[in-house]
Amino acid sequence: GSYTNHIGADNKQIGEMAGEYISRLLNNKGRVLEITGIPSSSPADDRAYGFEQALSRHKGISIVGKVDGQWLQKVAGQQVLNRPGILDSVDAIFAHNDVMGLGAYRAIRSLHHGPLPIIGVDALPGKGMGLGLIRDGILKASLLYPTGGKEAIRNAVLLKEGKTLPRQTTLETMVVD
Repeated sequence: GSYTNHIGADNKQIGEMAGEYISRLLNNKGRVLEITGIPSSSPADDRAYGFEQALSRHKGISIVGKVDGQWLQKVAGQQVLNRPGILDSVDAIFAHNDVMGLGAYRAIRSLHHGPLPIIGVDALPGKGMGLGLIRDGILKASLLYPTGGKEAIRNAVLLKEGKTLPRQTTLETMVVD
């Protein structure tokens, strides 16, 4: 609690937006596998909470499984490989970040399972990152988690000048598909 200013997106909102997107994608009827970041980390907890809140408004959508991908591509892929039968009972996957979504995609392909829409979080540019994964058809969509570089520099300058800032600078997000 001894910080001056936190810059970041609202992870509950991100989870909620992912839930609303999946609900529309599946026409309010379907089953979802959720690949979480490390449980008890605040981004994972907040994204899961927001996701559950959104799905609770759509009675035809349910989470049929959760696996801990630990924010890592390899771990997320292994978690899917460890539960291959679950793929037959899901209509979409929500991964708490894009690299875990890529891990799930690779596991699905190695199991020769048909395609499933995968929604991730981050939507970063660059080779092998979220925007490219969407462009290449690996991810259906991603929720943008802005990096906040501009805001960090601006807020640092304002603090150095002795200005008072709110403790939270919330970055805007959007669905990229």
